[in-house]
Parts: sequence; structure tokens; C-alpha cells
Amino acid sequence: MCQHNEKDWRELTRKCKNEAQFDMLELNLSCPHGMTELGMGRACGENPQIVKDICEWVTSEIDIPVIVKITPNYPDSAVIAQAAKDGGAKAVTLTNTFPTLMDPDPLGTPWPAVGEENNVTYGGGCGSMLRPIALRKTSEVAKAIPDLIIFGSGGIIQGDHALSFLRYGASAFQICSAVQDQDFATVFYDLKTSLQAHLFASNHLNQKQWKGQFPTTSKPAYSFSSNNKIKNLVGTGLHHIKDIADMKRENFLIPKINEDSCLKCGRCYLTCLDSGYQAIKFDNFNSYPNIIEELCTGCALCHAVCPVEGSISMEIRATDIVVNRGIPLENEPEGLINHITSKKK
Repeated sequence: MCQHNEKDWRELTRKCKNEAQFDMLELNLSCPHGMTELGMGRACGENPQIVKDICEWVTSEIDIPVIVKITPNYPDSAVIAQAAKDGGAKAVTLTNTFPTLMDPDPLGTPWPAVGEENNVTYGGGCGSMLRPIALRKTSEVAKAIPDLIIFGSGGIIQGDHALSFLRYGASAFQICSAVQDQDFATVFYDLKTSLQAHLFASNHLNQKQWKGQFPTTSKPAYSFSSNNKIKNLVGTGLHHIKDIADMKRENFLIPKINEDSCLKCGRCYLTCLDSGYQAIKFDNFNSYPNIIEELCTGCALCHAVCPVEGSISMEIRATDIVVNRGIPLENEPEGLINHITSKKK
């Protein structure tokens, strides 16, 4: 990602071409996680002219296919897709995450809670909740631009989900949340066999009524009692919602594994291996997972996939952290986040 700056995009493209030698490039013009405030990601992807400009700069530097990952926030995705195509892109990905807000706990504490004030900001919602939006965006672009290749992305967990994207115009898929929740090998095998089963069932007349139904179950009866009034809860969580630039960055968290409740199932290890920073060590069958502190960035993927409540807790790390997510461009403005933070004040 870069800002709407021709020099930066051309330099980044040349590095990808000469040093990394990728088979294709995907331009992330849709990231909502703090990039909008920096003039990147979603800030570029919501303007058709900017999308076209960036695609022209990149495609003029390389001869490999260029894909544009489109934001779900722009009302008409076909307009952005057409701009990408006009700029030389060969395909688009539909869609990126949609800014959302997680439920607070029963006491009103938000998740995730940052700092002593337990503040929270809007973050990209993904997985199953994104699938209906992604299917709509996929179908809109497929109808408007039939000859444009579409990568379906957003909530593809099993074969019938992939089949839905195929039916609505996608010819390939991108999967992330399912791998984070399980691991690549399991997800790929399940997706492949599930898609095969659905294709078999949908193409045989004797399976015409097969829809994957489950037996009906009786609805349990519950009794409720509460002295709280709904009106007293309205707006009680709004004071926690902050702009990302206003949130404290001093306290970094690190996972701590409770060996008393750990199942040694390895889900934390697999999600960190396939989707994180390879910061968990898991040897043989008798040891517990161990956090490699110098590699851990505190992303909390392990905490999210752990099947046992409280087995992995996120605690303030005692040592300094140096996050290495790649090699920055030499002309990248220094202290950009601090500059934006000071302007907010």
C-alpha cells in the first residue's frame, strides 16, 4: 500500500518486480485498519480516478497480472472495478473487510479493550458475516463487467460457500478467516471435498432435493428476570469508541498459556504458523505450546481460535517489541503516525 503518490507506487512496483519476482500483484486499495487515516488503502479505493491512476502507474512498470482488492464501502463496486480495468488491471477481488464493532461483554467492556480506559475502534469485520456483502458485490461487478476476472473473498468456510461465489460470477477464491480459525491443510481438504460433494449433488437428478437439511429440534423454554431498564443501557458504550490515532500505543500485549486448562490441541500453533508470525513452538506430543516472545507481535490470533475459555490470556508484555512486517520504502515519511496523532490533539 502507498498513498496517491506516483513515485511511491512506481518504486514499490519495481521492488516487487526486481527483488521478489512475484507471479502477480494484488493492490490493496481497501484496507480499513488505520490506513485510511494515512491516506492509503480505503482512502485510495473509494475514488475511481485514484484507482485508475494507481493501476496505470503499476501496470506500466510490469508485465505480470495486476489485481485490485476492492472496498465494500463504495456504493457501486462496478464503478471501482471499471476504473481498475481501465487502468490496466486484469482482475479484482471482492471484497475486503467492512468496518464493524464487536459486542461488549455483559458488563459493557468492549472487545478488544485497549489501554486502561478499555477503548475500542472500528475494525474490519470478516468471515461469515461478510459473505452476504461479498456475494452482492461479486454479482454486481459480474453483471456489469462480464469479461473481468473476479476473485471471490469473504466468509468462504466450506464448499457450498465457494459454490455460491461461483454462481454469482467469481472464478477463483481467496480464503483467510477459515485458515486463521483452523489451518491451511484442514481448510483446503474440507473445501475441496465439500465442493466436490455439492457439485455431485447438484448435478444428479436423484439428488435434486438435497439441500443439506438437518433434523428439526425442539425450542428450549427459558425464564427471564431483570430489573434493568433498556433505556438506561442506550449509548453506555459510546465513550469507549475512539479514532485509531487517539488510542494508546504504549502497552503491547502478549499471549500467556495456562497449562492447567490447555488441551495441547495445537490450534494456536497452526494459526500462528499459517496466518501469523511463526511465534509459537510446539514440540512432540507431551509439551505445551510455548510463545517465542521476540517473534510475537500480540496479534491475538491464538487467543481467538483457542477452544478453551481462559486457556490463553493476553497480558502486557514486559519487554520492548520491534515489529518487522517488511522492508519500508526509503522515502517513506518518518513519524507519520506521530504527526497525525499530534494534529488530532
